Amino acid sequence: MKNKIFIFFLMIYLICGFFYNSLATENMATENKTNISQQLDLHSEGAVLLEINTGKVLYEKNMNERLYPASITKILTAILVLENCNNLNDYATASEYAIKSIPSGYTTAGIKVGESFTIENLLEVMMLRSANEAATILAEYISGNVNEFSKLMNEKAKEIGCVNSNFLNANGMHDENHYSTAYDMALIERYCMQNQDFRRISALTECSLPDTDIYEGEPRIFKNTHAFLIKDSPNYYPYAIAGKTGFTTPAKNCLVTCAKKDEFELVAVVLHADGKVDGVSARYHDTKLLLDYGFNNYKIEKYLSKGSVINTIQIETVDGKKEYLNLELAEDISIIQINNQKPNSSGGKINLNDIKLPIKKGDILGTVTYTINDQNYTINLLAEESIEGESEVSGVSFEIEKKFDFLPIIILLGLVGVAIIVIIIFIIVMRREKKEKLNFS
Repeated sequence: MKNKIFIFFLMIYLICGFFYNSLATENMATENKTNISQQLDLHSEGAVLLEINTGKVLYEKNMNERLYPASITKILTAILVLENCNNLNDYATASEYAIKSIPSGYTTAGIKVGESFTIENLLEVMMLRSANEAATILAEYISGNVNEFSKLMNEKAKEIGCVNSNFLNANGMHDENHYSTAYDMALIERYCMQNQDFRRISALTECSLPDTDIYEGEPRIFKNTHAFLIKDSPNYYPYAIAGKTGFTTPAKNCLVTCAKKDEFELVAVVLHADGKVDGVSARYHDTKLLLDYGFNNYKIEKYLSKGSVINTIQIETVDGKKEYLNLELAEDISIIQINNQKPNSSGGKINLNDIKLPIKKGDILGTVTYTINDQNYTINLLAEESIEGESEVSGVSFEIEKKFDFLPIIILLGLVGVAIIVIIIFIIVMRREKKEKLNFS
């Protein structure tokens, strides 16, 4: 009898342990969702991998260390031109300063003093050829001179969120006080990629400058210097969609790359990459490692869909009338998720606006904030339908909590259910044995 009781409690203990371990494993996985211990063999002094939609950092090495950015500076120049130019078919003329201020050894497009080109022509040769004089021509076109344009650059960088950058020229020519970081440059590229003209221009594989009255010679045709974008290049990367190269002797090799696989879009930045790895420039070697790491370990996942009903509110007017109204998401919530793991999330926190009647379908009535994998997502909440009326609202209350984590309750109920089944089986066995003993007697 004692042995049977012992076995009974052992079964209960094992069942409880199983469910406890299942829950603990789930929680442990949740706590470690953002940590992947894989270390990449990067040769760059500074590097970062950023997901474009959320801005989440997926990998970094010295990402906040101040380093020289060289010609990847031109991505900031490009977005300022695009945002401050009304017509890309306008013309800008090359000043004597724009041409003669470029020292020997720096890349140019062979533009002559007095030549005029469209803003689009200049943007293309600046981004693809990395033409330094084109950057200066554009800076003068926007601000009158480079000094004023650099003020605009620093203002824009701060607006984007950069805190460790200082820009003194439009093209990235070396200056000890002209610096940035891998993270700041990733933030700038992420911002730039919201502009469709920037996306289009920086993705081109080839561009040209037309002949002018001042220049008549060999056609000025240039390939993109970013090898990831060139299909016949040994460094071609099939998911690359945009980017910018940079090099000076003090800055070494720098590279900004955007890549997209399915709906998953990444920005990789490497600064001060030196030498080669297995015959491949370290900047391409490191960038490929970063992008492959992101695509192999993470995915973009829809957490909630646009139009999902998050909660229902009761609206009460001063004349006693009550109305019920669903609050729905204004847009999808997409999250970055480690492959084969579930998101760690907390319930949505709702903040309502000052609600007044009448309400039209689609009106913004407040926001909901979800914390998912330690990152906050705040989305507008819309009225699912219209409510007519002119009476003042005396109160608003929540009626139904739509989003709730049932997993712990399900596990607990499962545990109780299994324990009950075990007890019933135990009782049945004991009664049968007792009955058999009576019959034998």
